[in-house]
Amino acid sequence: LTDMEEIEAQTDEVKEQLKTYATKLLELENSREKLDKKRRIMKPEDYLRMERVEQYMPEGYSKLKEAEDYQVLVKKDMGRLEGERHAYYFRKNELLNTMQNMKGLTFICVGSMLFLVLRLTIIGAAWQLEVSLGYAVAVLIAASTLAFVYVKFHDAQRELVRVEKGINKLVLLHNTVKIRYVNNTNLLEYLYMKYGVSSAKELTEMWGNYKIEKEEREKFRRAELDLDYNEQELLQILKCYQIQDPAIWLHQTEAILEPREMVEIRHNLIIRRQSLRRRMD
Repeated sequence: LTDMEEIEAQTDEVKEQLKTYATKLLELENSREKLDKKRRIMKPEDYLRMERVEQYMPEGYSKLKEAEDYQVLVKKDMGRLEGERHAYYFRKNELLNTMQNMKGLTFICVGSMLFLVLRLTIIGAAWQLEVSLGYAVAVLIAASTLAFVYVKFHDAQRELVRVEKGINKLVLLHNTVKIRYVNNTNLLEYLYMKYGVSSAKELTEMWGNYKIEKEEREKFRRAELDLDYNEQELLQILKCYQIQDPAIWLHQTEAILEPREMVEIRHNLIIRRQSLRRRMD
């Protein structure tokens, strides 16, 4: 109560000084509260993690995005090679079946020709007929059929060699691409672990939030420094005028600005004083 009387007894110039610092303190306090809410858009652990990897950004995001894009391309290459390999295996089976069919056709042709020659021989001997023309026709048909079978069989055989070479080449390519896939997968897992994310998209979102929060934290720090400076200035003025408890006025700045607030505080203090007197009595 004595401190309040001392403050109210000061000159208008001193009161104006006190009001100036009190106004600044109120403004800074409100500004600090708003900044404190703004700077909490990230979890503390996420902010600390991004702070640790800040030196690698934004190059880290570019590297992670590049690895993810490369992973997509490698997967496409593996799928395409797998499809081509299946197509080659299917063609190989077709060629093997063709060759098997040509072998069977050869046996059928030879058997049919022998059967026809035997029949012609029996007919010629039984009825004393001239069957040389029949022999010629049978040999001609057999020769034509065997020539066709030979050409088809060797065409299939040559293509089979080409297909098998193609399969071997595809297997080598597939193994090369698989090695790249495994290496890139290991790189991705390392980068995900390093940045604590599951995708490049998540990393860029966290980096954006980190930059915003870092800026807000810097504003908050400057506001704290300004607040501390003005509190010290206000305390210094109050100490100059024999105020016994200057620190309490840092939390009662509104009373310095508003007379009604000062009256309210005085009223509460008088009630407390009366209560203390009754207890002492």
